[in-house]
Amino acid sequence: MPRGDFALMDEKDHEIFQCLRDDGRSPAARIGEEVGLSADAVRARIAKLTDDGVLRIIGVVDPSSLGYFCLGTLGLDYRGDVAELVETLRSLSFVTFVALTLGEHNVICEIAATDDAELLEHATSVVGRIPGVRGLEMWRLVDVLKWEGEGRPESTQAGARRSYDGLDGDLLRLLVRDPRMTFRTLAEQIGQPYSLVRRRAQTLFDDGVIRASAVLDRSSAHAGTMGMLGLTLTGPHIGAALEFAVAQPKISIAVRAVGRFSATLEVVCDTPAELVALADRVSELPAVSAVSTYLYARSPVLPMPWLFRRAPQG
Repeated sequence: MPRGDFALMDEKDHEIFQCLRDDGRSPAARIGEEVGLSADAVRARIAKLTDDGVLRIIGVVDPSSLGYFCLGTLGLDYRGDVAELVETLRSLSFVTFVALTLGEHNVICEIAATDDAELLEHATSVVGRIPGVRGLEMWRLVDVLKWEGEGRPESTQAGARRSYDGLDGDLLRLLVRDPRMTFRTLAEQIGQPYSLVRRRAQTLFDDGVIRASAVLDRSSAHAGTMGMLGLTLTGPHIGAALEFAVAQPKISIAVRAVGRFSATLEVVCDTPAELVALADRVSELPAVSAVSTYLYARSPVLPMPWLFRRAPQG
């Protein structure tokens, strides 16, 4: 059985996960009261699930709250020691996801920037000059139609918008990585008074600027198959094709893009055959003139848990 297989989770593990999904900062004692375990037993189970790569507790933010207003996906043609490439990409703060893939490009990575000029600079002057990168292609995200699933929580309605100062940014960058970090530890790492940090961090959670949640992560747990479909769309039925994609439960992400692909889809399936079958169904849609399929072999840099806010309906 693969390390971290979801089947290793028993009923209590699933109950703990549901508590953390609702509130990733919920104390172990409170979770224990809800699931009928001691606080120590809850802590031990959470530690095992996270160590096994099954459970991720994440701080979910809108990328704009960190100053990122442009997101892009890079397809890389790389020749050389993959470990060296991964180490380099991990060191770049603007790289928010990396997957080693089987397909037209052998590496897919996501990058973030403040504007299009910086996005281009990141792609061509930094990533494009890494030794071993023989070719590079970029698709710039322009609209999010769906963003949920493994490692990427469901979109929510937009809350009140406000400006963020330097302290907010520092807090968010730490809380994205560890939303269960105590206010005392936050204050120590930032070097600001505890009372100020507690008040500001709590306001960020209360206002919905950041949400602590939990996800079951297939990419780490080696459960199922993940991949990306790049679509070229033409003709009068583009809207219908995108509606079909959004409605598919196996498609966790659907975005419009600028570049060779008109749209990209992230797919989570049980087997590679199921992914190929879904790609075939998509290719048969009237608006789809071409489909490129990328199978994720491994994700050495897990996806940043972005929260794309959808406007209230009605």
